[in-house]
Amino acid sequence: MLLNQKQNLNRNPKGRRWDKNTISLCLSLWCRSQKNYEQLRNSKILTLPSGRWLSYYKGVVDQKAGFNKDVFLWMKNEARKLKKSTEDEYLGVLFISMDGAQTNRDFMHLFFEKSTPKDENFSTKNIWSPHHPDIIFIMDFSHVIKRIRNNILKSGDTKSCTRILHYNNPILWDHWIQAYKWDRDNNSFPIHRKLTNEHFYLTQESKMRNKLAEETLNGDMLHLMECFQNFLGDNGHELDDTIALLKATSVVISIFRDTRPINDVFDERLDQLETSLSWFNKWESHIKRSTIVPARVNSDVIENIFCQQRGIVNGNNTNPNFYQYSKNINTILFGQNAVSKNSNAEKRGCEPLCFNIDMPINPKKRKTVDSAICIASIPKYSRSMQYMLE
Repeated sequence: MLLNQKQNLNRNPKGRRWDKNTISLCLSLWCRSQKNYEQLRNSKILTLPSGRWLSYYKGVVDQKAGFNKDVFLWMKNEARKLKKSTEDEYLGVLFISMDGAQTNRDFMHLFFEKSTPKDENFSTKNIWSPHHPDIIFIMDFSHVIKRIRNNILKSGDTKSCTRILHYNNPILWDHWIQAYKWDRDNNSFPIHRKLTNEHFYLTQESKMRNKLAEETLNGDMLHLMECFQNFLGDNGHELDDTIALLKATSVVISIFRDTRPINDVFDERLDQLETSLSWFNKWESHIKRSTIVPARVNSDVIENIFCQQRGIVNGNNTNPNFYQYSKNINTILFGQNAVSKNSNAEKRGCEPLCFNIDMPINPKKRKTVDSAICIASIPKYSRSMQYMLE
């Protein structure tokens, strides 16, 4: 960055050249806020490329409906950078992570016409590449945790509740509220310091936040509930099943938020999951001998794109049309280094997609290239027509 500044400091603005790191940083800042970027540029503190030049980089990717070959090429190049060797290189679908929407379930059943997904361990042959690994269907971890919390939220005897979860004893959302209030009112230093009213008195918006759901079902909540049970004394047996549920969910959350890879089926965390699975209808997991990073097995990245399409890019636009979506997807791809802190996904480390497109940055030059391609495709016997076009 500093070397690039030294090279461009005394150059004519039309003769300045920018390296990829500078363009990547400027694209991120410009896509986040064009006004703030122009204010920084006009301050003369740094010599930066103009907004028009950055718009050329953004516009070089032509987003259309369906699959985009340029995006797949970008993904392939980024994958190659992460690998030390190119042996056994494979770019394809290994698993499909989805939430519980009806359309997603219908899509999954298309691959299991002769049996149920559970009978096949949610695994199906890759019909497009039969020699490659099977495709695994995975229910999004974050969605499952939110669904568990939402069902507990509906469990109780108040007007807003629609059911009572029951094992040997009732499992009620009121148990969580009572434990939270006891911790807040009786302990100078709260046992579960992250809990707030927002965790228990939820709105339609807060129900979608992964953090709020996980913090009411994790190990800290388990510890708080056990302390509250000890405080209740003889009446604490009413919380036995609530604590048993928290033991199961806390293990699942801790494992699926663990960034350490699982390298083989003998990992002790899988044994912990097997113990917890009895609380979730004894569902079974089909484990392959491969490296799995549990923290990445979710659809947070996709949800983050949707959040930016609705709020970060277009203001409060919950239903962007196709034109807005296709234009703003480039802004999202270039601005991932400055995502909202309220989003679920982490920051990315890839270089912008436009660096992988073999096209001139200036749109005027792209038109010249397109015209040359059209002229070259004219048959030899149409020289008169070619002359007219030239």
